[in-house]
Parts: sequence; structure tokens; C-alpha cells
Amino acid sequence: MMNFSLLGDVRGGSSQTRLFRYQSIEGSQMLDFSLYPQPGGWELMDEERRVAGHYLPVRQALLEKLLQQGASEVSSDNESLSGTADGHYIARGRLVADGAQPRQQWLLLTTHEQLFVRATLTSPGDLPAAATRNTIDLALQQFLQALTRNTGDNGVQQPGQ
Repeated sequence: MMNFSLLGDVRGGSSQTRLFRYQSIEGSQMLDFSLYPQPGGWELMDEERRVAGHYLPVRQALLEKLLQQGASEVSSDNESLSGTADGHYIARGRLVADGAQPRQQWLLLTTHEQLFVRATLTSPGDLPAAATRNTIDLALQQFLQALTRNTGDNGVQQPGQ
């Protein structure tokens, strides 16, 4: 990943989740990619509906986590659902947390084969939204390209290395 170093990746036990954690070279931003299977039966829905239907519960869980971490107020903006040139859908939005340490967290959600791909970028609150959006958009594009190259036997090698 451009301007990010892989800190490590973790496979969940029975949850079948895999997390890749990156940190920006200067250390102020954290970038996480989570891969996990779609629930049974969801493959019968079109991709737009799967992504849109899963985005809101994921966003709500992130919002609650920010509040539990001490944010006095959390607002959301920049939310959208859009198609890509290759026919996939990406839901995105930004959560802005006020408190002792103001921060923003971008959430992007899409699919890859039968997996959900969730990307989150946590940045200081004073960084411009456009810059952080560009960062996570590019990172997701690079991650998905690496994932496509490296997917095999239902496992994922380490994208970005």
C-alpha cells in the first residue's frame, strides 16, 4: 500500500474473518481491511442490495465503538453507494468523532467473490475529508487488485507485500 506499512494480519477462529492492519508511514493513520463471508442466502441478492443492506449495521457498530471509546459526539457525512467500472458496488461514509482526541473514520464496504470487504481508515480529525477519502479510495483499489491476484483455495495471501 502506498504510504502505509503492513503491521500484520490476523485470522479469526470460527468467525472466518481475516483482518489486515496497516499504519501510515508517519504514524498518524490506521488502515484496516476485514474480509469475511457473506451470510447464507445473501448470494441470491444482487450485489447492490447486499452492499447496501450490510453497510448500515456495520456503520452503526463503528459509531457505537467510537462512542464507547470516549467520543462525546459522532456525526456522519459523505455517505454514498456507487457502482465501479467493473460492475461492483461500494458503500462509503465518514464518521467524525469529537472529544479529547477528535478523529475521523472512513468506512468503505464492497464485495469480492463471496466475501464482504470492509475498509476503515482512522485519521486525526484535522485532516481534510477530501484527502482522507482519496487515501482510502486508492488503498481499497490497491487492496482489491492484490486480493484478485492472490486469492487461492479460500485463503488470502498478504496484499501489499
